[in-house]
Amino acid sequence: MSVVKFQTTVKNGSIIIPTELRNLVKGKVEVFVRLKNKSNDEEEPYDIISELMKNPLPVSDPKPLTRDEIYDRNQKFR
Repeated sequence: MSVVKFQTTVKNGSIIIPTELRNLVKGKVEVFVRLKNKSNDEEEPYDIISELMKNPLPVSDPKPLTRDEIYDRNQKFR
């Protein structure tokens, strides 16, 4: 699965895909809409933990880390 992120304005209930991304966005897509608060232009910080809890990444052969691996600061992850 690929992810494309862009900002646009909804016009008459339609989301306009930027011209440079139209070749990438084809067929079925899943759309997430994040509403901007008009009274406050500050964006909320991105919460990756909540996002991953809702949409976990598929892993073919998951293996939990051992306690030593968790706390080993020299551990190299692939």
